[in-house]
Amino acid sequence: MRLCAVSILLVATAAAAAPPVTGAGRAGPHVENDTLSFILHDLQGSVVDSGDERFRGKVVFVDVFGTWCSPCLTAIPTLKDLHAKYSDDGLVIVAIAFEHGNDAGERRNYLRYFTESSGIPYLVLDGGSLGAFSTTLPGIKNVKGFPVEVFIDRDGKVVETKNGYGDKDRWSRELEAKLVEMLAKPAGAKVNPAAAGSPAD
Repeated sequence: MRLCAVSILLVATAAAAAPPVTGAGRAGPHVENDTLSFILHDLQGSVVDSGDERFRGKVVFVDVFGTWCSPCLTAIPTLKDLHAKYSDDGLVIVAIAFEHGNDAGERRNYLRYFTESSGIPYLVLDGGSLGAFSTTLPGIKNVKGFPVEVFIDRDGKVVETKNGYGDKDRWSRELEAKLVEMLAKPAGAKVNPAAAGSPAD
C-alpha cells in the first residue's frame, strides 16, 4: 500500500504546506528527543495535552492520519479491534487528524460525523489543517507520508516511529505483536524497538 504523500503531492496541488523534511542522520520519521509533546483539542473542543492523566502509565499508540488518506482509512478496523482487545490492559490509542480547511468548528464537526459513522471508539484529536502539521507536532521529523505511527511506552518514552500500512495482514499481526510486547513490560522496563519488523510492501 502506498503512503499518502504529504510533501510533493500537497505542494503540487497547493492544498497545504507540507511538513518539512529535517532530522539529518536518521532515516524515516522519528520523534526528536524520544518524547512526543502536543497540546490539541478533542472533537468537543476540550484541550488535551501529552501529559493527560489518561496516558500516564499506559502504552500509547499514536496514529497520525487524515480522512482523505486511503491507507489511513484501511487501518481503522485493526485499530478498533486492538482497542477492544487491549484497552483494559493499558493500551490507549490516540488518533490525530489533519484535514483540509482552516475553520476549526467545521473541521471538528466533520470529524465528529466521521468518527461516529465509522464507529471509532478510541480518542480522536483535531491536529488542525494540513499546513499546521509542522507547528502542531514539531517533534516529529522526516515525515513524507501518512499514516505515521508513534509507539510510546509506559514511561512516556517514544520507542519507535514509522509509517504504517493498514491493508496488510502482516501489518496487523506485527502491530499487535509490538503492542502486546509493550503491554507486558512494566514502567522502567526496556522494549525492543525492532520487535515489529518492517512494514509490509
